[in-house]
Amino acid sequence: MKLKSKIIVLAAGRSSRFGSPKPNLTILEKTLLQHQIDSLLQLTENPLIVLGFHSQKILEAHPDLTKNCQVIINPSPEEGQFSSLRLALEKTLGESVFILPVDAPAPKKEIWFKLENNSTSAWVVVPKYQDKGGHPVWLSPQFGEQLLSKTIPTNEHRLDIQIRNLKPSQYKSIEVGDPSVLVDLDTPADLESYLMRQTNQKPNTCTL
Repeated sequence: MKLKSKIIVLAAGRSSRFGSPKPNLTILEKTLLQHQIDSLLQLTENPLIVLGFHSQKILEAHPDLTKNCQVIINPSPEEGQFSSLRLALEKTLGESVFILPVDAPAPKKEIWFKLENNSTSAWVVVPKYQDKGGHPVWLSPQFGEQLLSKTIPTNEHRLDIQIRNLKPSQYKSIEVGDPSVLVDLDTPADLESYLMRQTNQKPNTCTL
């Protein structure tokens, strides 16, 4: 069974805290991006991957990427993640989508279906665990079109800000009972903690 919604992976960041492209980090014998793709292909056909900084290095590390995924390159990644999101929404106009940053490990498939099945009448659906919102975030076609057509001040070029601007009736947060939706591998310390939880081993089981 596949999702009805498209999945977008945002992987265009600078990875400045890691010193090398975050999608290329080797975790348990596979890259971070490959872990994401392997999980997502169980849910959808042809997920959309947005690259930007280090795109050539990422493509070289994943020679089969374009066989299983739709890849687009953000020509101006310095404009931030919101610019990557808008590029992806242009490619998925009229479709509902899930948004997943590459450094937010994909949760189990039941969570994706729970979010999609609870999306009726909503513009945005967010998973939560103990009242904290996480990923992936589901967006309706209407919200995607609004993000593309609306003139948005530069200081509001963030998805979370645009979500907060919605009416309460347009937003749903769904308790999923799983802390994995809160994982964000933003720093090397985050990655180390994640690996220790996954393997119960000592740190340094990843390769930069």
